[in-house]
Amino acid sequence: MRILAIFLCLLLVASFVISTGIAEEDEKKSYKVESIAVGDTIQLPPPRTSSSFSIEQVIAERRSVREFTDAVISLEKLSQLLWSGQGITDDRRGYRAAPSAGAKYPLEIYVFVGNVQDIPIGLYRYFPYEHQLIVVANYDRRRDLARSIPPNQIDRILETPVVFVIGAVMERTTRKYGTTRGPRYVYIEAGAAAENIMLQAQALYLDTLMWGAFDDNFVYKACRMDREEPILIMPIGYKKKL
Repeated sequence: MRILAIFLCLLLVASFVISTGIAEEDEKKSYKVESIAVGDTIQLPPPRTSSSFSIEQVIAERRSVREFTDAVISLEKLSQLLWSGQGITDDRRGYRAAPSAGAKYPLEIYVFVGNVQDIPIGLYRYFPYEHQLIVVANYDRRRDLARSIPPNQIDRILETPVVFVIGAVMERTTRKYGTTRGPRYVYIEAGAAAENIMLQAQALYLDTLMWGAFDDNFVYKACRMDREEPILIMPIGYKKKL
């Protein structure tokens, strides 16, 4: 009887451990976004502000890359890239990672997701203040974006795990600086944000390029823009070994 009692106790303990393990695993799974609807938001992991790379090293090693693999990108890396381009670096005053004339911040980043860990395929827009993504479309929009470029180059979009499109609401800047100098300031700002993203990508062992040769109308429609004007396309991924 004593042996039987010990056996039953061990069995109960084992059942508790197994059930607890399952509960913990289910809890972990609950953080993974399985499905999304238009208007849903996804909270991004907090960005880090230090690494083993020096700014001099990433500047020296940065190169534009045009051929990518479709290998998955982690959610943490996507978060870091978005923060480096337009993330908030001063919570009190709302300053961002890239400089902006008059702190008007006209830029918007659209994110075409093809293969990012824990995020469904779709089109998103980055919200800097909340460090979130909002769902614009819950299906693959990369082919729509690829219509904006020559047919012999579409693999740079269709086979790339993430594509950023940087657009701008010009009125935010031109209201203060006018329609002559205002747009110039916006383009300078877009270049600064894109360079931040390129250097951050280098520090994350990723590759990208600034791409300005596209049909604006197709990009506008692919992103479902409203008042924005498209400025840059930035495919981001791991370099394909040729």
